[in-house]
Amino acid sequence: MANKVAKKKKVEQKTLRILLISAAVVVVLLVIAVVSFLSSSSVHNTDRGNTTGNVMNSGMVVEDANGDIYFNLNGLYRLGADGANQKLADNVFSYMAKKGDWIYYSSYSDGRRLYKYNVQTGEDIKLYDYPAEYINVVDDTVYFASVMEVDTELRGIFSVSTDGGEATRLAGYDSAGMVVYGDRIYFINTSDSRRIYSMDLKGEDRKVVTRANASMMVISDGWIYYCNTEGIYRVRPDGSALRQLSTKSASDMNIAGKKIYHCYVDTINNVGDQKLYCTSTDGSSTEELSEYTAVGMCVAGDYLYFQNVYRSFGFYRIPLAGGEAEQIVDNSEQK
Repeated sequence: MANKVAKKKKVEQKTLRILLISAAVVVVLLVIAVVSFLSSSSVHNTDRGNTTGNVMNSGMVVEDANGDIYFNLNGLYRLGADGANQKLADNVFSYMAKKGDWIYYSSYSDGRRLYKYNVQTGEDIKLYDYPAEYINVVDDTVYFASVMEVDTELRGIFSVSTDGGEATRLAGYDSAGMVVYGDRIYFINTSDSRRIYSMDLKGEDRKVVTRANASMMVISDGWIYYCNTEGIYRVRPDGSALRQLSTKSASDMNIAGKKIYHCYVDTINNVGDQKLYCTSTDGSSTEELSEYTAVGMCVAGDYLYFQNVYRSFGFYRIPLAGGEAEQIVDNSEQK
């Protein structure tokens, strides 16, 4: 009898150990899953002052956390809820990124130099005395590319404090598009056949993401979407899981939700299908959105804003869900 009791106790202890170990494993897996989710969410929600797609499309429109929409129409405007446009400044703004009350921008009125403008006070401060494009503002640092400077020593990818001061040259590459995503900078390297590269925020640990050329790229939900004359593709930031989504030629693109808005533009030869389309992010469907040819496509609110190439580059918008495009005109009163 005593032996049976001892044996039963031994079995119970062994069972308890197995249960405790299993519970510990489950807890560890849950912790890993939560940490992974939070890390992934942090990467996807990188606050750079604008979306990756808008940054790549010259940042002509920016929507802030309050839902206020700012856009350039030969000057800076704020779109009111009643549809009226309030003019805030006369400078021509591009590559806008908004943090708090400040819009960081490239001033076409001053040789594309880097400025910041306070939407409440009207204060306008120059931060960098050379051209700046593809502006990303992360915490207290402005990351940007300088591609228009004649002096090759002043071209490349830079960072500078949001308060100004001396800029740091992170890389000497010529780039046609640059965004901060998580703890890395992704850019189209025109010094290397327009391949997509990445590097850390110090300009180190440089990697080639794609071997193919990219006319434009947008990063969304853990995917890099890019386009060229062969079509539209997506790939993971580490270069894995490459897949072609469409065979339709594209030179310009942006993403909102699960839709890729894209257009092929050829103003030199004026050939090919240059209408505005939208394709699902899984490549399952493509539909024509407008007969217009669009560049500078920026997403804000429920609309896609763009410049209408063959309508004198007029500023238009079209509902993301589809519908008629409308031109945006100056109906403002000066602030």
